[in-house]
Amino acid sequence: MSICCDNPINLGCFNSCEDIRTNVTLDGLGTYTMSYEFNGAVITRQFSAYSVNNRLEIPYIYFNEDYNYTLKLYDNSGVYINCFKFQISPSNKKYNGFESINSVTTFKFEQCLNGQLVGKFEIEFSSLDKFQNGSKFRFTPDIEWSLPEDISYNLTLLTAGVTLDGFWVEITDIDALNQPIIIQITINNPDCENVMFISGGVTGFDLMNTETNVGVQVPSNTYVYQP
Repeated sequence: MSICCDNPINLGCFNSCEDIRTNVTLDGLGTYTMSYEFNGAVITRQFSAYSVNNRLEIPYIYFNEDYNYTLKLYDNSGVYINCFKFQISPSNKKYNGFESINSVTTFKFEQCLNGQLVGKFEIEFSSLDKFQNGSKFRFTPDIEWSLPEDISYNLTLLTAGVTLDGFWVEITDIDALNQPIIIQITINNPDCENVMFISGGVTGFDLMNTETNVGVQVPSNTYVYQP
């Protein structure tokens, strides 16, 4: 499969840790949807964009290095905005002799019952070799809904060898740790009647066993819960 569009705007080349600058006017923050091809599959994601000098920028975390992208952009109502092409330049897997650690997060909805929406995030790291007992990574969920009240939720680890303190996951038994690392989320959704947008991903590391470069941390696709 591929993304086809006439006369895409060429945004040029970006490095692997550089946000994608577009010519779309944006004042503040906004929610958009993008579709692009990667390795033969068409990926559609909803994401939160921000503006720099009143121009929309797309966070780099959604893209892999050493790849040419063609991307279609839609606003929050699904109205087509434009088509862009750009390249993410390759970076060495080692920087100053240190290897990078990457991750990919997926989300699986399970059920919404009695006002409790339940799903699971599964996190796959490029390697567990950089972790030791005491190492930590930060996992950050991103949940949006239309109500003015704050969203309340609980996170529960379903994987052996780790503990959870706030958003930080600590390795307590590296020998017992296997992938994927599974985090269950339970979200309060009164009467299961409210539309929710749910995603999440790895957003930081601490106390790794050797010097490590933070590579590309790919968050989950945004899951849209509709009653």
